Amino acid sequence: MDTARKRAILRVLKTAIQRETDAFNYYHKASQESPLPETTALLKQLAEEERKHRYYLRREIQKIHKMLDSGGEEMITRNHVRFQIPEKIETRRIHTVPGIDLCAVAMPSELFGGDYLDSIEFPGLEGHRALGILIYDVMGHGTESAHLKARVKEVFGELRELWGRGVPRVDMSQPHRVMDVLNESIWPESSSCGRFVTALYTIIDPGGRKLLYASAGHEPPVIIENDGHYRHIDETEIVLGADEKYRYHSVEMPVRDGDILVLFTDGLTEIMNRDEQMLERNGLVQYLMKSRRISAQSVMNDLFNHLREFLNGTAVTDDFTLAAAKINLADVQKSKD
Repeated sequence: MDTARKRAILRVLKTAIQRETDAFNYYHKASQESPLPETTALLKQLAEEERKHRYYLRREIQKIHKMLDSGGEEMITRNHVRFQIPEKIETRRIHTVPGIDLCAVAMPSELFGGDYLDSIEFPGLEGHRALGILIYDVMGHGTESAHLKARVKEVFGELRELWGRGVPRVDMSQPHRVMDVLNESIWPESSSCGRFVTALYTIIDPGGRKLLYASAGHEPPVIIENDGHYRHIDETEIVLGADEKYRYHSVEMPVRDGDILVLFTDGLTEIMNRDEQMLERNGLVQYLMKSRRISAQSVMNDLFNHLREFLNGTAVTDDFTLAAAKINLADVQKSKD
């Protein structure tokens, strides 16, 4: 298949993903505004269907890349992503602030993996500190995906460095502004190789009891609430690298003491056991609700115990990144005192 035909197919799929995203956002917003329980339930169901359609379209993009690169490096590196969930999970403590208990893990740490997570600290409300977290996933594997991953990492690192030096290129406390710059920066390479990036950039402000986020087609995070309920961070927009001129939007949500924000890439929800049963979002949420929510680390430990039971020895065939952040307002007050 020649390059022109490849790009034509990818353009069609990009347009379809954008339309599914628009439809999802419409149904999701309408479900929140509907005064009738029956209508709300229907709209939520329609929103979930659009989310699934978007997921399948993303899979089709990856299949096309796999077909075009068959026999080459893409197939080789893809097959190398095969591992067992270890008994002991080595999480890493990334940049954190008072009031946020945060830990993360990447499985496995592969050269050609497409997942990444980074953070930055901000002044929050009333003299407290806030934390920005970027998580992203490059569609596909191989050297092209690795280069695109490195480019996103490089741009975010440059933005963070300039912000820290007091000469910001962009206001990093505004998630949509950061997404705009990332999108514009990777567009030349993304459009050339036909690969795209899902990303979510969120700022948790425990002192202000809120979070801000902007999402570019990324897997919706989950907030496990202290009272045993949960929420999805559903609103999302077009993937990075699909439209150079696209402008993203920030969304604000409240957070409460004890809430746990769980961020992840789709390699986690696509884990499949020996019965060819996929974990999916519902399975992940069920396991999260069963976990001991004492700390971010305890959530991680319990989740991986459940994953090992679910897999029952089956190897995982895609890399994934996972992070949990627990809100502890008592720590915010201590830092103020």
